[in-house]
Amino acid sequence: MGGTRPEKCVLCGDPCVKTHIVPRAFAHDIRQNEKHLVVGYSNRNGWTHSQSGISEYLLCGAHEKALLFSDTYGVDFARRASALSANFHEAGNLIFVPNPKPDFLGKFALSVIWRHVVSSQGKALGLSLGTHRKPIEDFIFRGMDWPYKLLLLRPSESLRKERIDIISMPSRGRFLGLNSWRFTVPGVAVVALVNNQAFPSKFEEFAASKDPSPIIDLGPLDIEQDPGSRYIFDRIKRQR
Repeated sequence: MGGTRPEKCVLCGDPCVKTHIVPRAFAHDIRQNEKHLVVGYSNRNGWTHSQSGISEYLLCGAHEKALLFSDTYGVDFARRASALSANFHEAGNLIFVPNPKPDFLGKFALSVIWRHVVSSQGKALGLSLGTHRKPIEDFIFRGMDWPYKLLLLRPSESLRKERIDIISMPSRGRFLGLNSWRFTVPGVAVVALVNNQAFPSKFEEFAASKDPSPIIDLGPLDIEQDPGSRYIFDRIKRQR
């Protein structure tokens, strides 16, 4: 599933290649032997099919390649998290996942958010990183310092008391009273605290900046009881 093809890379103006907003490995992990995934939207009714997730022509080959290692690292981290989480069944646990290169996990997280915001879907939703766009681009493409804190949660989505794997695209919100972006892939929900506010020191031990990094399990939440998930599923059921 791909977007229309612009003539130029959004960063440098060179010809574009296909870019997946979320690494396609996650879509394949969910799809397994099924023919396709069902994709729903928050800004329109109905659904579409996809085999490898949502992609667009956003970046040139060089800038796309610059994200390859961190995307692979993010996929491997999430798979480790998923395997370790399977041993925990009660809320309130901290699940420690090996994270030998925290900067690469940060680069993966912020690149997913950045790609979604600059995509046609992000523009249709009116998304913007504002003054945070340049520090994020400096970090993920130019090797500058990691600008924001990350927190990791065990995905809470469940159906009939069984945890399920989904991909949810980045959305803005508040976490710990701070402005943030959040998205979910199989194995981990990522909260990026993209703001100019001071990070509370009492939560520093939960930040994903060390090896191993903690994942917080807040317990399952049935998708039929979660307002955000319920809204998407209601729109899927309506006629396009």
